[in-house]
Amino acid sequence: MAFVSKLVPRSDAGLATLIACLTILVYLPALRNQWIWDDDDYVTENECLQTPQGLYDIWTNPESTPQYYPVVFSTFWSLHQGFGLWPFPYHLLNVLGHAANAAILYRILRSLDLRASFWIAIMFGIHPINVESVAWVTEFKNIGSGFFYGLSWIALWPVLVQDHQVVAAPGKSGAKLGTQRFPWLRYTIALVAFAAALLCKSVTATFGFAILLVLWFRIGRIRLRDVGYLVPFMLVGIALGWNTARLEVEHVGASGMDWSYGFVDRIGIAARCVEHYALNIVLPTEQMFFYPRFSTDFGWQAFVALTLCVVLISGFVYAAYRGQRGALAGALFFGGSAFPALGFLNVYPHRFSFVADHFVYIPMIGILAVFVSFLYETVQRLKKAMQTEKQKSYLADAALPTFALLLVFHTLRYIPAYENEVKLWEDTLSKNSDCPAAWHNLAHAYLDSGDVGYAKRAIDQALTYDFDRFHLLNTLGLVENALGYPQLAEKAFRESLLLEPNYANCILNLAKIVHERAKATSETDQARALWQESQSLFERAYKVLPSFRTSFLRAVAEGDRGDFATAAHWFEIALQHSPADATARFNLAVCYEKLKNYPRAMEILAQYRRDFPNDEKAEELLSQWQSLAAQ
Repeated sequence: MAFVSKLVPRSDAGLATLIACLTILVYLPALRNQWIWDDDDYVTENECLQTPQGLYDIWTNPESTPQYYPVVFSTFWSLHQGFGLWPFPYHLLNVLGHAANAAILYRILRSLDLRASFWIAIMFGIHPINVESVAWVTEFKNIGSGFFYGLSWIALWPVLVQDHQVVAAPGKSGAKLGTQRFPWLRYTIALVAFAAALLCKSVTATFGFAILLVLWFRIGRIRLRDVGYLVPFMLVGIALGWNTARLEVEHVGASGMDWSYGFVDRIGIAARCVEHYALNIVLPTEQMFFYPRFSTDFGWQAFVALTLCVVLISGFVYAAYRGQRGALAGALFFGGSAFPALGFLNVYPHRFSFVADHFVYIPMIGILAVFVSFLYETVQRLKKAMQTEKQKSYLADAALPTFALLLVFHTLRYIPAYENEVKLWEDTLSKNSDCPAAWHNLAHAYLDSGDVGYAKRAIDQALTYDFDRFHLLNTLGLVENALGYPQLAEKAFRESLLLEPNYANCILNLAKIVHERAKATSETDQARALWQESQSLFERAYKVLPSFRTSFLRAVAEGDRGDFATAAHWFEIALQHSPADATARFNLAVCYEKLKNYPRAMEILAQYRRDFPNDEKAEELLSQWQSLAAQ
C-alpha cells in the first residue's frame, strides 16, 4: 500500500484521529435528519425529560421509560434541558460518538497487534450496516454502549495481560510469564465503564465472556486467575441482562403468539440471522429498516443456513487446532455478542423482522475483523509474489481502499432514508413491499404531514394483512376523521376497542369524536348522553394511560362544556406531566379567569409571559385581568 501510506499519519494517535475525521465526514448528511420511529417514546413525547423529577424517575423507576437504560435517558434529559426538541444536537452526538467508537476500536485492535487494525476500524466507521445506529436518535443506545464498552476494554485489557508478556505473534501459542502489582484503579475504571455500557444497552452483558475469548485468541490459554478477574463483570452482565429480558416481556410486550415457536425453530431462526448478518457485513448491497421476516418453521432455508454455520465453524475449529485462532475467535465473538438478538430470547422488534442492523453494532466487529484481516493478508501475499511487477502490486494495494469506497457509496446512499418518517417508510417499502408495519407507519407519517389521501391508500394497503388489526383500525379512524368522515372514524375506533379494550390512544380518539358529536347536537337529551359518554371515555383513557395527552384533552373537553373548575383541575394534572407546556399553562390561566380567580389567573399568566415575553395577547389579557381584580 505504498501510495496510501504516504497519505496517512504514522503515529497511532494520528491514525485514530484520521479514522474519526473520515467517519464524521461520511456521516455529515445525517445531521439534517429529523425525528423518526420510536423517537417520540424516547425523546419528543417522553415526559421524563422535562423535569428534575423525571430525571429521578429515569434512575429509580424502570417502567418510566420504554427500557431501563438510564444513562441513555439521562443524556437525552440533558440535551432536552439545553436544546429542547431541536434534533440537530441529538444527531451530532450520535455522529461524534460513532466516530469516537471507531477510534477506540483502532486503539483496541492495535493492543492486539492486528496488522489490519487501521482498515478494520475505518471500515467499522463507514460501514452501511451502522447507518441505522448513527442516523436514528433512539439508537444512541448503541453509540453510548459501544463507547463505554470500548473504554472498559481499554482499561481492563492491561490488567488481564499483566502476567502474560506475550512473545508470540497474534493467534500463535507461546508466552513468557512475569508479574506486576495489581492495578486496582484500572480495574475499577473498567468495571464502572462496563456498568455504564450496560445502562446504555444490556446487549453488552457478554463483555466478560468476549474479552476472555480474545485473551485466548491472543495468548492461547486462559488461567483460572483470568476468569476470577472477570467474574464481577459476568455477574453484573447476567443480572442486568436478565432484567432487560424480563422488562422486554412484561413491560415492552414481547410475549404471545408472535413468539410461540419452539427451540428447534429458534435454532433455525438463529442460523438464518447469522447467515444474513455475515453476508450483509462482508458484501453489503441493500440496507433497509425492516427486512423480510423469516418463517418461524424449521424449513429448508433454515437447514441450509445451519449447515453452512456448522461447516464454517468446523473449519474454524480445525484452524484453531492448527494454531490459527483468529477466525474462530471472530466468529464466536459475533455469535456470543449477538446471542440476545438471534431469536433465543423474546425481543419485541422480532414481531416485524428477526434481523435489524442495529442489533449487531458491536457484534459485527467479529466478522468484519476476520474478513478485513483476510483481505489484508491476501493483499500482502500478492504483493510479495509480485515484487517485480509494480503495476500489479499497485492493483493489489488498491483492493482495501476500493472496498472502503464501496462501503462509503452504500452508506451515503442509505443515510437520506433517515431524513424523516415519510422517506424512511417509502425507502423500506421500495425494498420490502410486503411489510404491513411499514405500510401502517407510512400512513401515520403521511397523516402527520397532511397528505391525507396518501395516508388513506397506505392504511388500506396495511389492512390487507392480518397484522395488529386493532392498531390499524385506530389509524384508519384517524384517517377517516381527517378526510371529514367522523361516522366512519367512530366505527373504526369502536371496532378497534372490541379487539383491544385497553388501547388508550384509541379510547382517547373515540372520546374526542363523541365529544365533537355532543358539541354539534342540538337535542338536549342526546347531547347530555354524549357528554356523559365522552367524559367516561376520557376518564377511562387516563386510567389506562396517565399522561399529558390524556389529561390535556380531558381538560380541553371540559372547557368546551363550560365546566371550567373541572377543566382547571385537568390542566393542573397535565402540567404535572409536562410542566413546560405553554399551551396548558395559558389555558389554565384562562380557566381561573373564567372562575373569577384573578390572582391565580394572573400568577399563572405571568409565568407564561416569562417564557413568551412577546405574546401581545397574553400582555393584553394580563392588563384586563389586573383591571378586573382591582374592581
